[in-house]
Amino acid sequence: MIKLIISFLLIASVFLFVIDDLTLFFHNRSIYIVLAGALSFAIFGKDNPERLQYFSKGAVTFGWLGVLVGAVMLLASLEVDPAGIGPAMALMLLTALYGHMVQAACFLIKASSLIK
Repeated sequence: MIKLIISFLLIASVFLFVIDDLTLFFHNRSIYIVLAGALSFAIFGKDNPERLQYFSKGAVTFGWLGVLVGAVMLLASLEVDPAGIGPAMALMLLTALYGHMVQAACFLIKASSLIK
């Protein structure tokens, strides 16, 4: 349990001390895409370790699907609405980031033997 807490504190310290404006990394649509995908995968698990593994895979899968959705939004707004490029890029990049952050958190939980 101590290792798990230390691991989460180290990961959090990277974001707290390296990034000046954390509000740039909160994007509701990206969070929704990743969590909806992760939960939809986790439903199919038979027990807690399998659910955690499926949750992790669903988060990464939908993170990359969010990249594709963001790329389509970006390309659609290139000529029509140049102001839409920023939100499309945010969706594009943050979904992949969230997916991999969820995967890392699931790995730490599983490696710490918290879920058996």
